[in-house]
Amino acid sequence: MKWWLDEDDEWSFEKIIDYLASYEEVHVGCDSKFYSHGTKFATAIAVYQNPCVTYWYSKERSATTPREIRYRLWKEVEKPLAVA
Repeated sequence: MKWWLDEDDEWSFEKIIDYLASYEEVHVGCDSKFYSHGTKFATAIAVYQNPCVTYWYSKERSATTPREIRYRLWKEVEKPLAVA
């Protein structure tokens, strides 16, 4: 899985973990959008640095996730748990 700080700045998961080592609170979340060709998921790792937020994101497409909201919501819970 590729992680991005911005469009031109790819980070490895290990580099993100090293960066986050000094923070006590890290937020991980996921959102999805259904399209006719499949579902797109965006997963984010974020840390609050007063007054800014730094976040990394990863995008993924699934052609096998059913359209029903309960399946998408379940995946939106599974993905951040796997990252955390």
